Amino acid sequence: MAFIGWKNFELILVNFLMNLKIKVLFIFSLSLVFFLACEDEEGKDRPKELVGTWYLHEATSSLELTSKIDQTALDPFSKGTSSLSVKGNSSDILLNHMMLQYDPYSGEEAFILSNRPFFDDFSDDDIFPSILLILGKDDMGEQIAYMQAMFSPDEYGIYINESDFVYDKDNHSIQIADTLFAMNMVTGEPDQSDYHVLYGTYQAKTINLSANIPKGFDFPLGSQEIVSDQESMILEENGQATMSHIDSYDGTKYDELGEWHVEGKTLYIIVEIIDDYDGSTEIDSIVATYMVNGSDLTLNEEGDFCEGESPDDFDELSCYNYFELMFALQLNSILETNALLELKLNKTPHSAKRINMNRFNVDQIMDQFRQFKLK
Repeated sequence: MAFIGWKNFELILVNFLMNLKIKVLFIFSLSLVFFLACEDEEGKDRPKELVGTWYLHEATSSLELTSKIDQTALDPFSKGTSSLSVKGNSSDILLNHMMLQYDPYSGEEAFILSNRPFFDDFSDDDIFPSILLILGKDDMGEQIAYMQAMFSPDEYGIYINESDFVYDKDNHSIQIADTLFAMNMVTGEPDQSDYHVLYGTYQAKTINLSANIPKGFDFPLGSQEIVSDQESMILEENGQATMSHIDSYDGTKYDELGEWHVEGKTLYIIVEIIDDYDGSTEIDSIVATYMVNGSDLTLNEEGDFCEGESPDDFDELSCYNYFELMFALQLNSILETNALLELKLNKTPHSAKRINMNRFNVDQIMDQFRQFKLK
């Protein structure tokens, strides 16, 4: 579960981490030796101000990258400078967000552009229009442009064609002048009468990294999904902890049991995680400084995303390599990926309405992108 050490919470980094589910959000596992050493119930502090049911309502996260060299990173979370627009019918939509996507199948990079932040919440009341444009190569090595567009609740389409886009790697900019034709989903043929024109230049916002100096910035991937999954915890006087979350996609509720105690201003929660597939168990934990203000509880955690990850978890690339690809950095140039997470909880239960983040899915559009071949 995302809220309790997050061994079970796996977030795909918008298919840039294709088929890789990084255990995002701070795997702060305590060793079994520490766990056994803390079994003396008599000496444990459990302040009454922490006893009760706490509901997570807000989470913010940031990332500190430390580079071995001076270099400039692409910022996939911020709006760039753009004149790149999608024009057709009555639409004229500016694309002002971009991120890179690494395809482990082909070894090629693809570029994803949108008129909306990639990690925006796609709620039940979607904001229109919503555009995802992917620029890359097909199986034949030809450059193509593939666009999935929702112009209104009743107007949706997929557009595709060959592309002459030019990517300037040094400046993290793209130039494009293409015409995309609607794909007939029945015949698989392009409809020459339904098209949109892509024209303009996109210049990504960048992050300057100095050698051996940590650089911090907002990292919404670390917090978005936690809130949508309606995390909560029950801390009881006898030391029992129940960590719960509701899956934002299917509404299933999950509980994990463990124990809790406090040392100074640090909260320790140790739980046993049962694997849904093979029934195996493991010990997981959350270690966070805390502050109580009336009925509000704030937890703060810090740790390296990639610390303790084994190479098998990331196939042929290391954890650091995936971050380097995401930020368009030189491979093997990152020293540390330090994550900071702040959680805000209170005693107010979650509302019944859940966030639906599945309607406009980047993972699905990348899968569809690979399936299309221009004739």
